Amino acid sequence: MSSKPRAVVVGGGFGRNYARALAHPGSPVELAAIVGRGGPRSTALAQELGVPVWSSAELENQPLDLAVVAVRSAIIGGMGESISASLLSRGVAVIQELPIHSTSVIELLRQARRGTTVFHPSAFYDRLATTRRFTSHAIDLRKRVGFENVLVRTCCQTLHDALLVLSGFMAGPPPRDARVTNRRGHARVDLDWAGVPVDIQVGNRMDTRDPDAHSQPLMAFVVSTSEGELELGHVHGPTVFMPMAPSTTDGLDPNAPVAVVHGEELLTGQLLGKLWPEAIHSTVKELLAGKQSFGQRELATLKLWEKISPQLASPLRIGLDETTSGNLR
Repeated sequence: MSSKPRAVVVGGGFGRNYARALAHPGSPVELAAIVGRGGPRSTALAQELGVPVWSSAELENQPLDLAVVAVRSAIIGGMGESISASLLSRGVAVIQELPIHSTSVIELLRQARRGTTVFHPSAFYDRLATTRRFTSHAIDLRKRVGFENVLVRTCCQTLHDALLVLSGFMAGPPPRDARVTNRRGHARVDLDWAGVPVDIQVGNRMDTRDPDAHSQPLMAFVVSTSEGELELGHVHGPTVFMPMAPSTTDGLDPNAPVAVVHGEELLTGQLLGKLWPEAIHSTVKELLAGKQSFGQRELATLKLWEKISPQLASPLRIGLDETTSGNLR
């Protein structure tokens, strides 16, 4: 029998990526089961990973150390918060996938303290090594010369995640208000973040049969400064710094790079087999160590998302395109 802490994943949608990471040989926990209704998706995932499928009733009677709740939250008509609250009351550490309303997050954080455990609302992408690398370079640049403006590209499905990544490298508290301009299938969000203009371009399209299929762009960032631009063209890609173009080409070193690239493009196998599992393992280790990483700044950022969301027009409804149905969330 394994001596590792025992964990479960509730939900077989995006939860499958957590489950595969927790079943990985390098995982800090033992994946005990997939929790679901016994449908084909959960059953196939459990068979793939060699673990059982538990019902909600079975979950209540099992000794556990950690649970990943990757089902819909109340804000989008699901039961995520009630599942998390039940687990936290038993002293089980919980990672729950966002979006979750800030009032629910506050109550679940309190529930965790009462149960002497930890609750982590997961934005997922902020923990990736690619995102952390960009954040580190952006903070260094901000401290040295400051930001002139910031451009963010994302979509309605991951807007909350993009805002949390943004909050990781911006100075000052998140703004309390935003100006939203809607276009067909798109929206623009204008923010004043502690004196820095932030322009967020939001793809606002959705297929109700498969909401993640058209979640493009996931998120991308361009930070403009007096020295040049720092860019993360894709959340899984390299960080690129492009120095300010000189006013004259006289005397320039012909061998000097026109851009400085940090990192490299990843293959899909590296993404699924290394980048994502490492981010999940890092989060799990922090939770098992009792570290609470979701604080007042993150709550304020979530409240900003709650200000923006009602101002967005209803997503443009589109049919499922077979060429994009396999897109990574």
